Amino acid sequence: MSDAVRVFVKRQVEFYFGDANLPNDKFMRAKANEDEDKPGPGQGWVELQLLCTFARMRQKKGELDDDKYVALVAEALADSGVVDISEDGKRVRRSTPLANVDPDAAIPRCFYAKGFPRTSELDAIMEFFAAQELGKIEAVRMRYGYDKPRKFKGSVFVEMSTEAEATAAIAKSLAFGDTQLVLKTKADYLKQKREEYEERRRQKSAGGGAAAAEAEAPKEHKKGTTLKVEGCGAATTRETLKEVFGAHGKIVWVSYQRGEADAHLFFEEEGEATKILEKMFESGIPQVGGQEPTLSAVEGEEETNQWKQVWETQAAFSRRNSDGGRGGGKRRGRGGGGGGKRQRKSG
Repeated sequence: MSDAVRVFVKRQVEFYFGDANLPNDKFMRAKANEDEDKPGPGQGWVELQLLCTFARMRQKKGELDDDKYVALVAEALADSGVVDISEDGKRVRRSTPLANVDPDAAIPRCFYAKGFPRTSELDAIMEFFAAQELGKIEAVRMRYGYDKPRKFKGSVFVEMSTEAEATAAIAKSLAFGDTQLVLKTKADYLKQKREEYEERRRQKSAGGGAAAAEAEAPKEHKKGTTLKVEGCGAATTRETLKEVFGAHGKIVWVSYQRGEADAHLFFEEEGEATKILEKMFESGIPQVGGQEPTLSAVEGEEETNQWKQVWETQAAFSRRNSDGGRGGGKRRGRGGGGGGKRQRKSG
């Protein structure tokens, strides 16, 4: 394992257990809390073998077999100040107590940056910000649109270690290549989006009356109800997905089109996706269309965006049906019995 790969895997595992991720990562916290001898919430042992199945960790595995890769990752973490390694080198845990699990607590420490090429990769963006001497960067999160396959929107949220660092960062003039970046605090960005939404709602209400305003009213989804299935086999259909995951929970919507690699399953009960994922880690992940997929529980803003896409598709179906079956729109999915959740979260 090269020095660059050692630095990468150490940084990635420390991210999984760090303050920027663990408070919001229900799956990781659940796995850590399974350890009955944990010194505190979120401080239990987690198998390194599990972490090495996460997408960003798999990027660096190369031709190494599983046991060798786990051993090398454990070696890279030997001097970590964020995590501890078990004596047998097969498990890892957070070194210090987890103090805050409020998902909104980090907002004051975050800023929004827009202007990156849509073909950008996370590592390149992280290297760019690291070179700007902004302070300690806890996480960089790329933002994606609702389209399929998901496409990078050209903007990111950057989480700093302090609010002062975030405030100082947006006061700088930063350019990525020849493009000047648009910078603002995450709080200001969210405020702007809320104001834009309210303005659209007022305009629609004025043009279409009370019924239009009601149709535009904000919707809420139950948290922990979205399961992402990555790497579906060529023979996968919506019926296949419902058959494989339907025995584990009630599926209310399947977002999938035949031939695509990824699918999203939406469940009825809050937290159902996480429960199903944990069951499948214990019993073994089933094949989908002749291939074993990667499963993950979608959370936070990403889950909200996925539900928005479902609501938009449902509204399109409703409009088409009200027009007597006329109209366009790509058929994305249908509700159906059954259930499923997630395998990893990276940063």
